[in-house]
Amino acid sequence: MKRLSALLLLLALLFVGCEAKKANEPKTEGTEEKAKADEPKTDEAKADEPKTDEAKADEPKTDEAKAEEAGEASDALAAGVTQHYGAAFDVADEPMALADAVAKLDELLEKKVKVASKVKTSCRKKGCWMQLEPLAEGQEPVRVTFKDYGFFVPKHADGASAIMEGSFVRETLSENQRKHHAEEAKAPQEEIDAIKGDVETLKFEATGVELTGA
Repeated sequence: MKRLSALLLLLALLFVGCEAKKANEPKTEGTEEKAKADEPKTDEAKADEPKTDEAKADEPKTDEAKAEEAGEASDALAAGVTQHYGAAFDVADEPMALADAVAKLDELLEKKVKVASKVKTSCRKKGCWMQLEPLAEGQEPVRVTFKDYGFFVPKHADGASAIMEGSFVRETLSENQRKHHAEEAKAPQEEIDAIKGDVETLKFEATGVELTGA
């Protein structure tokens, strides 16, 4: 009986020793990779993983990405040619002159209106904005953007007669933004260098624009 007990004890000690040896053995490359794959991933590890096409499609798009998707308009509009861009007009009233609209700005702000003016310049890169002729010398021109980057105008629309439907909003332009717009309009360098400080100005967000080439 004593011999049997001693034998069982010896076998138990041998089994424990084998298990301890296995636990202390270095992992092979295959087992290491499997162990890592089975570990829960940290937020940092998830962020470093390449994104699938589906994940990219779900990301919010920047203004620049929207502009790239929308493409760009033609380079110029021929003299006397009238072209409509964006949504059809639905304001029945005749267009107001820009000066008259600005005089009534308090009651018109953020309401849909139809306005007529002259184009001072437009974005030379894509036609994604334009500026209207200032109402007074030295005044910051009203900048026209196009709702949701839904359409662009010709990149050389200078001097064109414009009828626009949309709404006025107030905005503050930083010095850097003003210089950036001047650069996009291919303004002379001395004009760009002369821009100093932030300004409060008017922006017109258009849903539709009709241009007649100068």
